[in-house]
Amino acid sequence: MDTYGFLYSSTFDPSFPDQNLMLYNDNAAAPNYQFVLIATLQAMKQYILVVTTYWAVNTGAFSIIEIGPASIGFSLDVSSTIKSQYSSALSIYSSVFTRYQSLSPTSYYFYQSIQINAVKTGIYTIASNSTMDTYGYLYNGTLNPSFPDQNLMLSNDNAAPNSQFMLIITLQAMKKYTLVVTTYKAITTGTFSIIALGPGSINFSTIDSSMIQSNYLSALTTYSPTFIRPNRLFGTIFYYQAIEISGSISGLYTISSVSTIDTYGYLYNNSFNSSVPSRNLLSSDDESGGNSQFMLIIYLQAMAKNVLVITTYTAQIKGIFSIIGRGPSLISFTRLNTSTNASKIDSFYSSNLTTTSPLFCHKGTCPKSTYFYQSIQLNVSTTGSYTILSSSSINTYGYIYNSTFNSSSPTFNKFASDDDSGGSSQFMFTVTLQVMWKYILVVTTSGINVTGSFSLVTSGPGPVSYIIQ
Repeated sequence: MDTYGFLYSSTFDPSFPDQNLMLYNDNAAAPNYQFVLIATLQAMKQYILVVTTYWAVNTGAFSIIEIGPASIGFSLDVSSTIKSQYSSALSIYSSVFTRYQSLSPTSYYFYQSIQINAVKTGIYTIASNSTMDTYGYLYNGTLNPSFPDQNLMLSNDNAAPNSQFMLIITLQAMKKYTLVVTTYKAITTGTFSIIALGPGSINFSTIDSSMIQSNYLSALTTYSPTFIRPNRLFGTIFYYQAIEISGSISGLYTISSVSTIDTYGYLYNNSFNSSVPSRNLLSSDDESGGNSQFMLIIYLQAMAKNVLVITTYTAQIKGIFSIIGRGPSLISFTRLNTSTNASKIDSFYSSNLTTTSPLFCHKGTCPKSTYFYQSIQLNVSTTGSYTILSSSSINTYGYIYNSTFNSSSPTFNKFASDDDSGGSSQFMFTVTLQVMWKYILVVTTSGINVTGSFSLVTSGPGPVSYIIQ
């Protein structure tokens, strides 16, 4: 490195670098751009040697060689530098904006706003530490994500090693600043830490982004309408559900799915025609939400009509899903009647099989009861044909019993059983249920001693009530 040396009497204050300064040098007397300081030093008196570089923001190793009538004791002075730290993460539920200096105005980035306050006025170094390629912005006062260049003081991408940002700036004591942590690449998530070094501590406080969350729960079943996804071969049929969505405030919204099935999402402007699925298409996604879930980031106009279509990556897959919307306002979800089965009513139930659940034997001969189960009474208010579908990360197995269930005699009163008709190792029944008649649904597993959460959706002419036995 091209080094630069400063020698101070007694103490060194980086906020006032000319105070107590005795001597300084760049490379006037030494080769290879190294400094040389020649000074008379008093015995037992404290001096501060400051080693820095000629060029800004340079790093590297260095050595100090001293020649004189006696040895000099070197001791690293860290008394003037205080370290402050903050840790957090960017996730698919973080706020979204189009960052300043983005290569594309249609690229969206997750970000976190952090209010910082310095206890003492001085020069501070603020750097990130993450496996992500981070990007940092420092604002005077506040950030307006709609105008990310407003109040901007400083920004950086890669001044620190490993694709990390580093900001070096003078902060005024007790003044409000906003540090925005985001990424160089769009739609990137991960954990990060912030390390601040300076003459005083820095207080970090996460700023509430005022993102409002909306939720919607439903399912794809055998009653769901079907279509051919855009850019898919003719004859490949997918179940789907069309939902009209709207927000009361214009802005950026994130819409993502949560399900055990591999979902696919499409967003349409104004209307959706399943016969021409590419018409009015605004955006589509398969796996940006992680775990084979879609995530759409889109600018929605207030009160404008948009149609969200939920389907699957693989043809003819059924299962329960939920939609999470986040943005500046609540999102209204209205299911559209797009099929002759639109009058079907969905009833949902969620629970768990745990190590405290009862055990029984439902396959062949067991040396002991080795299958966890849960028995649920089903009550219907309308006689008709119902489809009962399980959704879980475990391989479920289902039984339906008339009137009563005896775990010691699992074949008694049994009138239906299923393992994998629902796809993805899930059971599915299509049965006629009578009003005022008692039915017992037993949820268990195909494998022994298996635990896990599960959900049920029952679709039919009327609602279904679930009562744990």
